Amino acid sequence: MPVYTVGLYDTASAVAGVQAGPEGGFAYLRCTVSMMEVELDQPLCDAESDQFGFTNEFGVTRHIRYLKNSSGLWIVQEYGRHWEYVGEDFDYEQFTSMAREPRPFSAILDLDDPVFSTIGQMPEKIADRCLTFGQFDPSLKTKSY
Repeated sequence: MPVYTVGLYDTASAVAGVQAGPEGGFAYLRCTVSMMEVELDQPLCDAESDQFGFTNEFGVTRHIRYLKNSSGLWIVQEYGRHWEYVGEDFDYEQFTSMAREPRPFSAILDLDDPVFSTIGQMPEKIADRCLTFGQFDPSLKTKSY
């Protein structure tokens, strides 16, 4: 009976399908949670990796997936889930258009703040963080889409 191996996570299995081993100088970006990765022969465990939040995970082919997670697009997905819940149906083209409207840098957030890593209530989380740090509250915007 054949035995099949899969990656510990869905990303490890997807990376195995890309066949981007450590010899190729190949990096990739997973866009749901913005995971930037490269494959290495050996783990990279140094102070700089630790300082910047990089980690090592085993890949399917016993290579090391050296990666950093960022919640960037997760926040966009959570906004999409919120709008769907309240009866709005925006596509990514509309998201992009809407993102261009506000005054640049009216609020600056750490998207890797753990408060943003859980499901639900993303508009409230963003507004709370903005107010906590004395910034513009985006929920006060009155323009309708």
